[in-house]
Amino acid sequence: TGAQTLGAAVTFNNIEVNKSAGTLSQNANCTINGTLTMTTGAYNVGNYVISLGVSPTTFSATGGDIQFGTTGISPPAFSSFSITGGTVTLNANGTQTLRPGISYYNVVLGNTSAKTLTNVTSIQKNLTLEGSATMTGNSAMTIGGTLTYNSSGTSTLSASTNISLGNFNQSAGTFVDYGNTLILTDSLWTRSGGTFTATGQVTMSGATNKNISGTPTTFSKLYKQGNCTVTQLTDAIINAELNISSGTFNVG
Repeated sequence: TGAQTLGAAVTFNNIEVNKSAGTLSQNANCTINGTLTMTTGAYNVGNYVISLGVSPTTFSATGGDIQFGTTGISPPAFSSFSITGGTVTLNANGTQTLRPGISYYNVVLGNTSAKTLTNVTSIQKNLTLEGSATMTGNSAMTIGGTLTYNSSGTSTLSASTNISLGNFNQSAGTFVDYGNTLILTDSLWTRSGGTFTATGQVTMSGATNKNISGTPTTFSKLYKQGNCTVTQLTDAIINAELNISSGTFNVG
């Protein structure tokens, strides 16, 4: 427990972060020849670099939070990734790219500037935007949990990149759907602030009942599909189309 530091340029065979409290902070560049394992606790890589030795190298995460403060692509290009828990955080004061082709668990985009999500197609749990960070260059993706938009910045989705997500929660900033479809599969669409700029479609889908709550949302097209009941707990403005193909839509 408590704060710990990697304070010198060292080559490791393996590193495991398993801390019940405190943060492991990297204060110099280091090299890993084998496996980096995130079990619990925070590992702040900061502005330093993790270099990788001779292949194979592995990144394994079942928990914890690894935080990258350098510009460029993160995490490093391990030979293989096994991610079933934990969080990858990009929090540089500058542009960053989340390494493509990986199925992440939780992702946090923080601090400032644009974070590129090209060819990131699977986030098993939650995607969170904080500070004034924005999302750019995204691909079509599935977010198993909640897309939380707490950033003061403006994010505009790329063209033709529909997103399936469990829940949507916005408290700040501007989120522009750019004509895409957001497919809500879990239980909650809520806003407490910010601006949702809609020219596309929001589809309430599946068997799980859903609520629309918080600050009123302006939708372009709102579709209701599946056997769920959608309950409106706040005002909603629909500019183009309301389509209910099955189930119940309860205006309240």
